[in-house]
Amino acid sequence: MRFSNLEAEIKRADLSVDDVAKALDYDRATLYNRLNGKTKWTLCDMLKVQEYLNERTGQHLALDYLFKMEL
Repeated sequence: MRFSNLEAEIKRADLSVDDVAKALDYDRATLYNRLNGKTKWTLCDMLKVQEYLNERTGQHLALDYLFKMEL
């Protein structure tokens, strides 16, 4: 499972996964594992990512859009 929309929005914001991990005080491997579906997201973590991306982009990206899982 992947979170392609989330990855795309990170790229559109001209951010790297490392940038997002650092801003959210995550270990790089933790964020990669979540993006690849190896570990599950908590609602709290999803909200942190959403808030960060919304602040960086000035958009209002919905959780169901950002965290839509693709097989």
